[in-house]
Amino acid sequence: MLNQIISNYKIVGRIAEGGMGTVYEAYHMRLDRRVAIKQLHAGLTANERFRERFINEARILAQLNHQNIVSIYDLTEESGQYYIIMEFVEGETIDIILDRESGYIHQSRVLNIFKQILSAFEYAHNKGIIHRDIKPSNIILRSDDTPKILDFGIAKIIESNLSLTKTGTRMGSVYYMSPEQVLGYNVDKRSDIYSLGVLLYEMLSKKLPYDIPTDSEYEIMNAVVKQNVFDVRNIRRDIDNNISYVIMKACAKDVNERFQSCSDFLSALGNYNYVYNRPYVTQSSAQSTVSSYEQRATQIIGDGAYTVPTALHKEPVKPRRYISMIMVRVAVVFVIFILLVILIRQINKESDSETTSYKEKTTEKKSSYSDEKKTEPLVKKNTEVPGEYPEASTRYLTASELRSMSKYELRIMRNEIFARHGYIFKTAEMRSYFNSQSWYTPLYDDVSSKLSHIEKENINLIKSFER
Repeated sequence: MLNQIISNYKIVGRIAEGGMGTVYEAYHMRLDRRVAIKQLHAGLTANERFRERFINEARILAQLNHQNIVSIYDLTEESGQYYIIMEFVEGETIDIILDRESGYIHQSRVLNIFKQILSAFEYAHNKGIIHRDIKPSNIILRSDDTPKILDFGIAKIIESNLSLTKTGTRMGSVYYMSPEQVLGYNVDKRSDIYSLGVLLYEMLSKKLPYDIPTDSEYEIMNAVVKQNVFDVRNIRRDIDNNISYVIMKACAKDVNERFQSCSDFLSALGNYNYVYNRPYVTQSSAQSTVSSYEQRATQIIGDGAYTVPTALHKEPVKPRRYISMIMVRVAVVFVIFILLVILIRQINKESDSETTSYKEKTTEKKSSYSDEKKTEPLVKKNTEVPGEYPEASTRYLTASELRSMSKYELRIMRNEIFARHGYIFKTAEMRSYFNSQSWYTPLYDDVSSKLSHIEKENINLIKSFER
């Protein structure tokens, strides 16, 4: 494609490649204007469904004129190939930025970027357009922190014959899908709001809001439908308590418990002011925020009830109750302290008992190991358990054993635990690796109930070193 001429545009380089097409950098030979040209893959051109979806993207983008949404210039067809000619944006997608940054992005910067993203989706929703594939790789960030929304390829125009999907069809990236999208139900703008909540969570914490030990698509979808979003403050203690509440409200399982529009979402974040990069809520805005949100949001999923924080802000304590409130808090702290002391003593007692038992069982074996072997990251002690790292299923691992191992070795170790129970791997790499092991027999899609406590603890420890 390099140096090829497409409707007065000369291709000068390739930008990216996706499932439906490839994006090239080009420039108009007469106007000297840089553009991005998206070409539908040649193998999909003959498929009417994909061809119509590609044309659908161009039609949708043509309706949108917003500073945070990539603009379209033209749709053209040459020699049976389809091309979308659109605005060239110089920058990096958010997923690349999150991977590159060694630490967390400051909360104030994330909110500045995210508010612009919300503004763009509020505009698109008002046009009757739902994106349905919101994720970090579909948002490019310029050097001045201006975001640009990409890829409306599977967007849906509400109440229009242009919609290319129907009930029962799942489209989008599974980690960011709303529960109703996973279940194949009809979706509206509140599905985008859920995905935006997941995006904000990841921009703040660099992690997704569900702890899923495998790459199983089934387990991911099951978590999206049934699991509560983890509190982002468990990862970043500096995140404001109210930001955590806003994320949980956006990611509620019940669509009626979420923000009902991006403007509501934006208003919740808009109540924050920043002084020396520390967020606070003014007294007047706090009162309006409290009145606009329900005091308790309950999400019903399946047979269980799940709840999110009960209030966004507490009412100010009246002066006459100040002393009594202090006494209550002191009493609560004292009771918690006593309970912690009792708990720690009990744990130490059980630990001493286990240590004594362990020493008695291993005294005879210690003489067979040299001081040099003690420095190795892992020592194979149980040859009856299959795999390269049998100890991952037979005893509790330690951080010192895992610290020197590569991410690939850690991943093999973690997945061997699942393989020993007959887990059927979905990724090609792991499936190929374990199918080559003579001891491995694929039996089950879900082996979570078969894992021992040792294995579950080791999985969590191994994952912490894989990050």
